[in-house]
Amino acid sequence: MAEAMEEDSSDEDSGPETMPSNTKTAAAAAAAAAMTEPQHSSDGSSDSNDGDGDDDDNSSSFGKRKADDFLRRQELAMDPRFKATVVLPGDDVTETTTRTTRSLRLGPGLVQHAQDKVLATRAGVLRYRPPCTYWVESNGRRYGARVEDQVLGIVEDRMADSYKVNIFGSCAALLGMLEFDGASKRSKPNLRTGSLVFCRVAAVNKDMETELTCTSTHHGSKKDWMTGQSTFGELRGGKMERCSLLLSKSLTKPDCRVLKSLAKYMPFELAAGLNGTFWVDSGSEAHTIVICNAILNSEVMTDAQTDAMVDRLAKHMKQGLAAMDA
Repeated sequence: MAEAMEEDSSDEDSGPETMPSNTKTAAAAAAAAAMTEPQHSSDGSSDSNDGDGDDDDNSSSFGKRKADDFLRRQELAMDPRFKATVVLPGDDVTETTTRTTRSLRLGPGLVQHAQDKVLATRAGVLRYRPPCTYWVESNGRRYGARVEDQVLGIVEDRMADSYKVNIFGSCAALLGMLEFDGASKRSKPNLRTGSLVFCRVAAVNKDMETELTCTSTHHGSKKDWMTGQSTFGELRGGKMERCSLLLSKSLTKPDCRVLKSLAKYMPFELAAGLNGTFWVDSGSEAHTIVICNAILNSEVMTDAQTDAMVDRLAKHMKQGLAAMDA
């Protein structure tokens, strides 16, 4: 018994076993690598990547919420359900014009009545332009001047420093003698009674006469009136015709069907005023008359009918010219 106890005590006094130097070095390197290596989750992605993914998800969801809020505000500010309808004088269009959350802008043909009603004042088609503009579009001939409208007018009288011009509205308009590109006191146009001018509306006042100008609004190079190449000014030769306001407005659009069809067969110049007038010059009286008649007839025709009409007119003109040459 004593020998056995002595052996056990000798084992305890010997202390723990020491590891070889190579083994300790390998263990230390493994521990350092474990501390520096990112911890991976069960699906193989690191914890740092998970944090970046959460940030991306939050930012994308925030951007989506902002976009949804913006679209919702735009839907409330506009009227996607609007449909053009025919209205008569006295019709109540309050329900149609108050679907948006913005303050209304009433154009020609509409008036506010009794603080809470919107009534139509003339017959026509109710139109809408986002976000909040409503007006009645009518096919009349009486022109109401608006600023920046391009108009054709006839000089009726000459005064000290201006011309009195008939623009086929409720009253005559005034065109200053110096309201031309490059005009001065020594160098200015000399218009006579009956002269036809192409100009634009500069100012409108219900208590005063409408003011006109022949100066160009283009920011680029402007042509002086003396060159004959200015945008506005006196129109010489050619033929002026009166038409409905809708037809004259359609002539100012770049995709006007009748003008495109006519341009395939004959060259011509055209100036269209928003006051129900247009001027045509083709260098030939016969061609000018044909062009004017084609434009007037196209008002009640479809695009296909307009093309067919212009084709027939061009064919008849060729036959007539061939007969005259023979």
